[in-house]
Amino acid sequence: MVHRKSKPYPGYALVVARKRPRIQPVAGATGSSINNQNGGVKATGVTMDRLAEWLARQIGAPVSNQTHVAGAFDFTLQFTGDDRPDPSGTEMPTIFAALQEQLGLKLQQRKLAIETIVVVSAEKASEN
Repeated sequence: MVHRKSKPYPGYALVVARKRPRIQPVAGATGSSINNQNGGVKATGVTMDRLAEWLARQIGAPVSNQTHVAGAFDFTLQFTGDDRPDPSGTEMPTIFAALQEQLGLKLQQRKLAIETIVVVSAEKASEN
């Protein structure tokens, strides 16, 4: 027997850093993609929910879209995982700084309600 349970876990909320993000929605987006490039990513037709999912994989922690921003967006985000200079010799921002500086979004640490599956009991399958 199993059941679902919501439990608070540490994670991040994707929120708008100021009054509105620095990116504009794309009219008539037919698909979406996020492609890694040297020192960042290029996104096409990406919703805030999809961006939150991608960010969760990048930072290794749950991310919840709490921007309340609808639509799909095209953008390029330039960042590095550390403070190394990029090939042109300029210092690249971390993903946290790049989100705020380039897109007008930010990640805030929060406890997120994550739904889990709890196994109450299990039985060995019968042989057929």
